[in-house]
Amino acid sequence: MKAFLIYCLVLIIVFSNGCSRTEEVSKNLLTINNIQDALKKQKINFQDSEIMKDYLLNSSEFSKGIRLGNGEEIYFYVFENEGDRIQGLKEVKEQTAMVNTVFSPSFYEAKNVLLIYMHLHGIEGPEGKLNEAIQALRK
Repeated sequence: MKAFLIYCLVLIIVFSNGCSRTEEVSKNLLTINNIQDALKKQKINFQDSEIMKDYLLNSSEFSKGIRLGNGEEIYFYVFENEGDRIQGLKEVKEQTAMVNTVFSPSFYEAKNVLLIYMHLHGIEGPEGKLNEAIQALRK
């Protein structure tokens, strides 16, 4: 009986530590709402858009495209963790290496999120504001 109580106590401690670690990790992960809020704080106006077919990633949990007022686009991909994000960046670079488009992609990473800023050649965009939004997400 005593051994059973000790066993139960050990299980409770193990599971409670595992749960708190999961909660801690999930607090550090970013969501689509975090990204949109950071862009809005920098007064970057956007509307929903589709991600170009060549830039779709199956490995991300969630992806979204937005179109800026000047016609440029930003694609964001939310991954389960930072390791998956690193792999996602490799994947998107490989699958788009031969893609010819009017956009020039710039890649940004923050925690579990990958952003691709698709800027047009010769158009002044919100790159400075976007950098500030990314820095805020990294905190």
